Amino acid sequence: MLHIAIFGPQQHHQTSHAGLVAIAPAPTGWHTVDPPDAPSEGNYLECLPTDNGYTLLIECDHATNATSGENLPRGTRLTIDSGVHIAVGDTHIEILNDRAPCDDRELEPLSSTEYGHERSSGQGGPAASTIARWLEALATLHRWPASRCEFYEDAALFAVDPIGLDGAILLRTAGPGEWNIVASRLPHPAAGVAYQPQLVEQAARAGHTLFHSAHSDEQSVVLSPLKDLTGEVVGMVYAYRAPHQTNGRRCIRYLEAQLVELLAQSVGCGMSRLEMEAHAARDRVTYQQAFAPYVAAQVELDAKTLRGSEREVTVLFADLRGFTNLCGQHSTSDTYDLLNDVMDALTAAVMDHGGTLIDYYGDGLAAMWNAPVDQADHAVLACGAALGMQETLPEVSDRWEHLLDKPLELGVGLHTGIAQVGNIGSSQRLKYGPRGSTVNLASRLEQATKMLGAPVVATREVVQRLGGRLLDYRICQAELAGIDEPIDVFVIRTATSSASSLGCISRYEEALTQFEAGNLDHAKQLLITICTDCDLPTQFLIDEIDREHNRRLGRRASDERNVTTTSAIPLSPK
Repeated sequence: MLHIAIFGPQQHHQTSHAGLVAIAPAPTGWHTVDPPDAPSEGNYLECLPTDNGYTLLIECDHATNATSGENLPRGTRLTIDSGVHIAVGDTHIEILNDRAPCDDRELEPLSSTEYGHERSSGQGGPAASTIARWLEALATLHRWPASRCEFYEDAALFAVDPIGLDGAILLRTAGPGEWNIVASRLPHPAAGVAYQPQLVEQAARAGHTLFHSAHSDEQSVVLSPLKDLTGEVVGMVYAYRAPHQTNGRRCIRYLEAQLVELLAQSVGCGMSRLEMEAHAARDRVTYQQAFAPYVAAQVELDAKTLRGSEREVTVLFADLRGFTNLCGQHSTSDTYDLLNDVMDALTAAVMDHGGTLIDYYGDGLAAMWNAPVDQADHAVLACGAALGMQETLPEVSDRWEHLLDKPLELGVGLHTGIAQVGNIGSSQRLKYGPRGSTVNLASRLEQATKMLGAPVVATREVVQRLGGRLLDYRICQAELAGIDEPIDVFVIRTATSSASSLGCISRYEEALTQFEAGNLDHAKQLLITICTDCDLPTQFLIDEIDREHNRRLGRRASDERNVTTTSAIPLSPK
């Protein structure tokens, strides 16, 4: 197996190959090419398998032996024993042969015993100014955010200056036995641009810093694993010292290895911090899509609030009226652009009132309050959102008047009750919402708004929690499909002090009382006196009075309503 490292101004990578492989230039730099794409002319290098190993065939101009500086003309063949290192212009190519005998020196673990041995042997330590420079550089690295694009490059630089090693390579795992170079600092590329995979694997298995402490004329290395939050090895700091004219040292000193370990820990912490920040950012985006900002902030602080629980909530369902027919009249793009505009407005109303978005469906949405965090005035907030939707809808209609025959209409139903709430999605995709009869009742109310002729309706459970902060009045007692008992349905409106409006509402409530008492004529007379400008559902109740008259007179033989029906009005969608 050959390990081919290519280092140039804009590249540094290393790959492993068995068998024939070529190395050729490209616009982005030199790269390896496997058969059958290997070039047969132009500038290239070719690693040829032989009975005894590999031979490197040089078929390019300006190649030199990186160690000796010897020119290597075209046609030169070099035997790859332990390895070869050539330079072509400003690009260095180092090829290691893993069949070659390994360095006789053992990699030693970093421990206090080595340090004590080093000190007792009389070896001089670094000067105080050197140590101060080390610590200052390390502190600087700690302050840099891991998201900074130069973070890895700066970490590699730290191993060279101020620690004083000749080169450093930062690696990240890319799978079992696979490593990618993410950064390097090689001020003396002739001293080596490749890392030794077998040493990297040894340090990864050991899980701690290893280094060459014995003197040698060969390259000495120090390896320190990068670990994630679970202690798993996810990368490696690989640094080396090689004998050359400007550096006579022949090993890695204990304090140097210790600093490389500190460097690895700093990089590992930075990587873990970046991972946590990325995870938090993903969660933040997810929460902000589902929850109002202040709710999202609380959930981000404690994700346990999303656990399943049973609690009181106010649920809202909103749905556009007649949108299905509108879809058939316009192009798909126009239809979806209009729907997106509507949903933006409805969603803003939910978020502005601290709501939790449950889901979008068809041409409507569902939302709730008082989950996942407590909201003492959840019913008021929900009703405020419903009224806000109604207030903003005319603006949307104005923007799309060129497509609309009439202004958009929206029906909203609200109910407060006990529900099971929690994440009904998955660990990859959040879908926090409620389950149970409370949800069903709110949905049925929304469906009834068209028959009632009222844009926002709610149950008594909602009204009881408003504390007079909004205007409400009972529109009728209704029988809803799928709901066992009749319920009182209330209209929700913005509070007003208008004597005319309040007088109209009072007459409507009296008419409803007369209707439920069976006094149909009196009820109808009261309704007729109500001003149409008051925007009350008078026509709905007049129609019910006429229907009840017909039932009593037997004029509707096809009327399937039971003659013993109470004052509750069936509101089943047709």
